[in-house]
Amino acid sequence: MERKVENRKKWLDDLCGDELNTSIMKKIVAFLMICSCLLGCGTFNKIPHASPSLSKNDELNWQRLTGKWYGNMESKEQGKNEWLVERNLDGTYIIQFKNTEKDGNIIRATEYGEWGISGNIYFTIFKGRIENGIKYPVDNSDPYNRDAYKILKINDNYFGYKNVRINYRFSVKKVSADFILN
Repeated sequence: MERKVENRKKWLDDLCGDELNTSIMKKIVAFLMICSCLLGCGTFNKIPHASPSLSKNDELNWQRLTGKWYGNMESKEQGKNEWLVERNLDGTYIIQFKNTEKDGNIIRATEYGEWGISGNIYFTIFKGRIENGIKYPVDNSDPYNRDAYKILKINDNYFGYKNVRINYRFSVKKVSADFILN
């Protein structure tokens, strides 16, 4: 029996040669690798997601908050603070501030960043300021550049929210796309 195996091995070696054996082995290894990858991908889809899908209300609120929103309030120094925020569907925003001091002096600033909502929380990530069309980024590792707000009321024309850390309340109203902060 052992002799037949030796003869068969010799016969296969003579028939196929070392090159063919190497080629067949390469094909077998490649086939096994492809099968492993396909089986691995099939099980990956069965891993549950870390968070559930957005609710219809969250999707609606995301849509509602895009566009331009205007807000104003008196400042502590009897002046007036105004702001115009434009939120984009991609989660970015630009906000313009106009602070009119009691003596009539006007201070303007423009900031940019990212925004989002999760349930009843609205949040912003301040990424930098814009001066004369040039973006000046801030230190992304600074936690001060992140704010969270509790959503108090939201509809197609009004958004009320409260800063979680300092309890300031803000409200803004939706304005047309061509609205400008004078």
